[in-house]
Amino acid sequence: MLREHHRLLLHRARLHSSDPADAEDALNEASLAFLRNYNGPPGEDALNWLKAVTKYTAWSISRDAAERRHRLRDHADVPDTSVRASEAEQPFRTREAFDVLVHHLRQLKPDERAALVLLGFGFSYQEISELRSWSTRKTTRAIYEGRQRLRSLARQADSEEGGSIQ
Repeated sequence: MLREHHRLLLHRARLHSSDPADAEDALNEASLAFLRNYNGPPGEDALNWLKAVTKYTAWSISRDAAERRHRLRDHADVPDTSVRASEAEQPFRTREAFDVLVHHLRQLKPDERAALVLLGFGFSYQEISELRSWSTRKTTRAIYEGRQRLRSLARQADSEEGGSIQ
């Protein structure tokens, strides 16, 4: 049934998704849910169940992506150094290493900084492009150049102080 109605279900997922990749994810999740949970009669009932789950899953994925974009929209420039993450979430061994990274981030161009921070928050290149109204090429370039500049700044700091970012 999944093979037979794939185009119909994908069309339904696209209607209710904000992004084509989200539509495919929604259809995949709905298909898994169908295979795991549906135990009703085959045929039209099964198809209707799958169509409904596809729609609700697409809504859920789109809502989650919108919430993530909304939460991070105001924090795209530089992370707030006054907020300390818990030890489990803190990828740095010392506060000083974190402060050095923030100092280096502030030395980047605004576009490079925004792209790297969004990437660090888990956004894809495509999502960053959409959030910042950039082309994919500009996003890729900002991330590449920002990484290169961060590496250069870190090497400079290491050679000057003998320390390192962990």
